[in-house]
Order: sequence, then structure tokens, then C-alpha cells
Amino acid sequence: MQNGIMVTSSERYPLLVDPQGQGQAWILRKYADEMEKGRSLTNLNNPKFKDWFLKFCLENGKTLVIEGIENEVDPILDPVLEKQIIWKKTRGSIKIGGNDMDFDKNFKMFLTCRLPNPSFSPELSAKTTVIDFAVTQGGLEQQLLGRVISHEQKALEDSLNQLLNDVNSNKKALQKLDRDLLQRLTESKGNLLDDTSLMEVLNNTKTQAKEVAIKLEDAEIKTKEINEKREQYRPVAIRGSALYFTLIELFLVNWMYNSSLEQFLDLFNWALAQKSVEANSPAKRVEFIIKVMTRHVHKYVNRGLFEKDKITFMLMICFKILITAKKLTGNDVGAFLKAGAGEDIKTARPKPQGNQFSFLDEKSWLNIIAYSKHCFGESPVPNFKELPDLVIKNQPGWVQYFEKNDPENYPIPDLAERLSQEKEEMRAFMEMFLIRSVREDRTLVSASKFIASVLGPEYIEPISYPIAEIWAEESKYNVPILFLLSAGADPTSSID
Repeated sequence: MQNGIMVTSSERYPLLVDPQGQGQAWILRKYADEMEKGRSLTNLNNPKFKDWFLKFCLENGKTLVIEGIENEVDPILDPVLEKQIIWKKTRGSIKIGGNDMDFDKNFKMFLTCRLPNPSFSPELSAKTTVIDFAVTQGGLEQQLLGRVISHEQKALEDSLNQLLNDVNSNKKALQKLDRDLLQRLTESKGNLLDDTSLMEVLNNTKTQAKEVAIKLEDAEIKTKEINEKREQYRPVAIRGSALYFTLIELFLVNWMYNSSLEQFLDLFNWALAQKSVEANSPAKRVEFIIKVMTRHVHKYVNRGLFEKDKITFMLMICFKILITAKKLTGNDVGAFLKAGAGEDIKTARPKPQGNQFSFLDEKSWLNIIAYSKHCFGESPVPNFKELPDLVIKNQPGWVQYFEKNDPENYPIPDLAERLSQEKEEMRAFMEMFLIRSVREDRTLVSASKFIASVLGPEYIEPISYPIAEIWAEESKYNVPILFLLSAGADPTSSID
């Protein structure tokens, strides 16, 4: 709402930071009647930009949308951005590129940038109103909730929209009554008590104000009831939002893994369209949609990942889901990734000496120190601050644990009972973190075990992608299938 007010009320031309394209889509809908097909949407690289687009919109009072802005804009736009308009009575003119052009007062211009973190020059920032239209996790959650309700309970969503419109109308009516009354009071002369028409207006205003107040109270009660029913479907929106933000963070792993909101919404809508006979109540339906959506997104994305990145992707999904559910914190994930790398070997507690501790190298010891200092979840104090002492006191037990081929499948010495008291997801994370600390070579195996405990064993099993299935389910006339082939691979026979 704030962004919309800024776009429509700003004195300077708006520059939208719009990586998901939602801001531009909204502008194209809002100003559709003020645009000319084929002459109102362009970019600065278009060879006909000046004469076919800019000049036409300036002279005819049309809305111009310039997409693909990066860090700078063409200097040809400076006179427009700086509003160097010369007015002669009601006619305006502006000089662009050495040519005088008419300027219509109804002209509007919007600049859009698809970069998530652009570095605009100070000059460009000063000439425009920069507005961040990047979707947030909470904002996307609300949008997805609207989609879910529209699909699952369309009458409920329509009732809410109608109710909100009625509330808005009633509030406007109340404001109009106040304005009318103030105007009559201002215009009244003499003794107010002798003004019968004013008294009549006052009584009418009082009566109507009571009626409107009753309507607003009823609307508030109904809105609360509708929102309670809508909340039953919020877990679907929460999971969808978490999955989307995992997808867009994948480009940090490899630039090739870029994705768009439109692409994700196709996956989300597909999950909503799936039917289940067993899901005969809202709670079961929500559970079914979450299960189907998570699996569908996983299979869709996993298909396009390099093998070495697949476990990373699944860990990212698990971390995002658990952080969103407040079962883990960002500090937990950061500590897991850094382990003992953040410890200074010069100031940290020294590793115990003697041949009996040769199984511990310096790196593993620093990892144990970091593990012992970390406060898991919302704990105000470190959960395992005595871990270094336990390793020293129970040296035989830890040696035996270190030397196992698959330590992730055995109870952790001295900690097994305490870990069993933790909730399932936190226990699995603590165990994975400890394996990563003391046996880094088993981290991937332990990570698979963690993924299975959070999402299910099917997520760590190999997935086959028959070309016929991909062709039938994914391919469209405007969505080609791209094969990234390794040496010697040839899918031609399967395609034929």
C-alpha cells in the first residue's frame, strides 16, 4: 500500500526496484487505459526509443514504462527526469537531444529495474523516487494465502473482499457526514440553536453516524470470523513462501540456478489443482497440499541441479522451513557452516596433550570448542558447554566413536540421553552439527539423515526423470526443454 501511494503521489518519476516484476505488472494493469499498445512499454536499448516511444508519449499524454534499468540511464532522459519543461500558457515544451517536443501534462513515466540489489548512481537516485518492490517472505505469504483461499474457498475470499469494500465505503460515508456538518457549521450565521435546518442536519448526521458505526462493528465481527477460517490454510502459504525464497537463494550456489516468481507460481498452482479423496477436511487438505507442493518443487528443481549441489539444495529447504517455523535460528545455521573456523587457535582453550588424544587434530578440537559455546535455538546459555571436558574425561569412549566407519548411526558418547530429550528436528540438527565437527568426512551422510528426519526418506532417494514424462508434464509451446549433456550422453533416441 505504501509503495502504491509513493508511485501515484511522488513529485519525481518513480524508479521501481522490482526483481519479481510485480510492480511493473501492477502499473501495466492500473494505467492500461492511458497506454498505447506497442508504444508505451520499452527499454533504453530500443533503437526507436526516442521518436517512437518517448516523443509519442510526451506529446500525447500517454504513460511510458521503461524496463531493464540498471545502474545508469541514458542522458537523453535527463531533461524529462529533471522536468525541464517550458510552459507557455497551457502548452508545454521540452528539449530532448537538441529537438523541441511538446509536453502533455497527462504524461507519466515509470522506470523499472529487475536487479535485486542495484547500485544506482547518486545522480539517478536524486532525480527519481526509488521504490523497493522486492517481495518479502511475509508479503509473499499473504499473496499465496489469497491464492489458496481463492482456489479452496472462493466464496470465503469473495465475502472478505466485499466486506472490505463495504467497510471502506462506510468509513468514507462517515467522513463525508463529518465534512458536511463542519461545512454547515462554518456557513451558519447567528444563533446556532435558531437555525432549524442546521439542527435537522445535525440530527440526521447523528442518526446516520450511529447506523454506520453499527455496520462497522458488524463488519469487524464478520471479518474476524472469516479470517479465522482463512487461517486454517495459512500453513500452505507459509510453506510456499519458504520454498520460493529457497529457490531464489540458489543462485548463490551457482549463477545458473536463477528462477522467477512466475515460474514458482506455476508450481504452486499445480499443487493446488491436485485432488485427494482422503483430504475431506481443511486440516487434511492443507497437509496434502503441503506434501504435494514440497515434493513437486523438489523434483522440479532437483532435475536441473548438478549432482554436487543436490544435497545443498535439500539442506537449504530444511533450514528455511525450520527457521520459518522458529524451530531453528539463523545463528544455528551460521554456526553449523562455520564450526570452528571462527575460533582463534591462539586464544582458544588448548587441545589436551598426550598420545591418547592423537585422534583429535587441531581443527576438530576447535570445532568442539565452537560447538560447546553455541546456544541452540532460543536457549540463553550454551547447551553443551561441558563438551570439551567430557571428551577429555571419557577419552576411550570418544576414541571408539571417532574410529567407527559410520558414527552417525551410533549413540553419541555422554550426550545421547540429553539429545533424546530434544524435539526431533532440533535433535537431528544437533547430531548433524556434532558429526560435522568431529568427523567432517561423514557430514554429507549425516546431512542425508537430517533431511530424511525433516522431510521424509523419499527426499534422499534417487529420482528418475523419464523424458516421456517430462515431455508430457512440463513441455509447452513456449517452454522448451534444455538438456545439459555430459560427455558421451545422447538423448536423441529417447526424444525420437
